[in-house]
Amino acid sequence: MSKDICIILLTILKDEEWLSIIGERGCYVLTHDRRIRYKPNEIEAVEKFGIGLFVIIGKLRLLNSLKISFSHYPKL
Repeated sequence: MSKDICIILLTILKDEEWLSIIGERGCYVLTHDRRIRYKPNEIEAVEKFGIGLFVIIGKLRLLNSLKISFSHYPKL
């Protein structure tokens, strides 16, 4: 099964809600939130819905990080 690109930049949903949508669609999540490992509800949702999670760490702005990440998408 191939994974599609689903983009959610701004949401009014709770993390568990949009993560379930991402899981149902079989998408990956790219986040700039290096503290996600300390958020048990988010980690639980990622595991529960079988989401591929990439944490982008560095000093680049999120949009620049996304641009670089998407340029390598076919290799993922």
